[in-house]
Amino acid sequence: MKPGQLPPSLSKAGCRPRPYPIQKGRRRHHQPKKQSICKPEGHLAHRRQNLVRDHLPINQVYLELDDLRPKSSPKNWSRKNAMQQLQRKHTVWNCPGCHLKIEGRYGSVMSSRLAHWKSRHPEKPVSMIMKPAVETFHVSYNLPKDQQDWARPLCPAALPSLPPQDRKRAIKRHCEDCHPDKTVVELRHLLNKTVRKPRVSQIQTAHWEKCRKKKFRTHDIVRVSCPERATNAKGEYTHQNCEHYCRKCLSKLGKNPESVETCAKRMKKFKDNSHTRCMRRRWWIRLKVNEPQHAANFAEAVQMTFSEIDKFFQIPE
Repeated sequence: MKPGQLPPSLSKAGCRPRPYPIQKGRRRHHQPKKQSICKPEGHLAHRRQNLVRDHLPINQVYLELDDLRPKSSPKNWSRKNAMQQLQRKHTVWNCPGCHLKIEGRYGSVMSSRLAHWKSRHPEKPVSMIMKPAVETFHVSYNLPKDQQDWARPLCPAALPSLPPQDRKRAIKRHCEDCHPDKTVVELRHLLNKTVRKPRVSQIQTAHWEKCRKKKFRTHDIVRVSCPERATNAKGEYTHQNCEHYCRKCLSKLGKNPESVETCAKRMKKFKDNSHTRCMRRRWWIRLKVNEPQHAANFAEAVQMTFSEIDKFFQIPE
């Protein structure tokens, strides 16, 4: 009997012998080895070895590796990617004192330049090879209003029209000198609260007028001012200084679900439902007592007199 084959007494009809011997314990299936994915850096390292083997200068090796790397658009670079690209940039620097030429990558050239200047030319200032410090503008307290591009909300300091970075430096320096408890971001928030932006308000008003006409398309919308509503400390009207009504059904158009109903449905509900008619009647009586100017503006907007509105709401004389 061959290995792995059942004896004749235990074999079944049609059973084929095992092609492999029976193993004790758990049988593990063969798993194919995962193939490693070749990354570009590994390919570049292999390419670097070949370039070094060809006895090329190390600067030329790095230049050829930069050509092999995939190029990306500078618009999509992050700050980290931009700094990496700057460090890889090929730079040449000529010493103004001894005309020494240093060539290589940007980072190595900058460090070598500083070390060479301090060791070979210690008597000369480092400012000769460094970029000059950025000049910071000072705020003015006597600048005319027609020339002011930025005004301080906490003091009369102002700035004329400047480039964005120069303006940020001037504001930051003013905060450090005069207002150390405030930051540039907090100043911007305070300025947005105190300065009125009529252009933004006009755009928002036009937008909500368009949305209101689309939502209440069956109503004849009129806007009514409410002088008796709450005002702020400066006496200016808040965002609740007006209401919108329908000239036909005299109903208020707001955010409640009932205001989405059509004008004909509201009129039918007012005639058939006694509870709705009573609530509307009480609203008109309270409006005349508590907000008389609001009630007068409402009557003028719907082009009706007080007696006609009382008759519409079925108020007894």
